[in-house]
Amino acid sequence: MLVGRYEHTIDEKGRVSLPARFREELGEALVLAAGLDGQIEVLPPEVWKNKISRVRSLNMLDEEARELDQRLHDDAQECQVDKSGRILIPGWLRQETGIETDVMIVGQTDHIQIWGVARWAERRAQGGSRELSKRLQEKGASL
Repeated sequence: MLVGRYEHTIDEKGRVSLPARFREELGEALVLAAGLDGQIEVLPPEVWKNKISRVRSLNMLDEEARELDQRLHDDAQECQVDKSGRILIPGWLRQETGIETDVMIVGQTDHIQIWGVARWAERRAQGGSRELSKRLQEKGASL
């Protein structure tokens, strides 16, 4: 299971070292995708395929469903973990997400996210757990 967070740095070539615990579960072939909130999603191919299947189960006659499907594909790229445990984050993806040097790598059970440290801290500060719980309850969610 991919949980926890680790602070890392992207080198001058755009590479970032993945935490050893995460590498073991993720494998060597990955999909990088721009997240909807300014993060980079790093997914094993099977998780990526499941995500795309869920999107494609939407009514593709709906313009917004087609737009989401297109965006997910446009903003994704396959990559390999190198022998040193690093992945190369393409310049266009770093630019798209505003990620520069210092990053927070966060486990999400079946995939990981890479956030710019400042954006990650900003999102964490937006209300905290109590406020998040309140907003989710208003939407009918429970744990």
